[in-house]
Amino acid sequence: MSNQYWFARRFPVGHKSNALAPVTKEGRMVGFLFTGLMIVGAAIGAALAAAGDIILGVCIFAVLGGVGGAMFLIVAQQKTDREHTVEDYAAGRVGPKAVRSDQQQRGRR
Repeated sequence: MSNQYWFARRFPVGHKSNALAPVTKEGRMVGFLFTGLMIVGAAIGAALAAAGDIILGVCIFAVLGGVGGAMFLIVAQQKTDREHTVEDYAAGRVGPKAVRSDQQQRGRR
């Protein structure tokens, strides 16, 4: 785990939107896992529908999508930095880059 937070706000505090974006590799992997579960569920659902079992296909798609969505929401709720934005992380004001630049400045003194 490279950082305490995996997601950050897209917009500053006080903005009406509470949109999030991943700021670490782990955060991106959570998004990819959700997308992957949706794709696998759709593929299985389509294969079962083509074989004539539409109800089972829809159920499998719904279960995999629901599990992926719930996992995404739970992780995002626990690992979101609500004080800083994605721009703060990209600029190195917070996060692992900020720690490294602070350590480098201490070593120069």
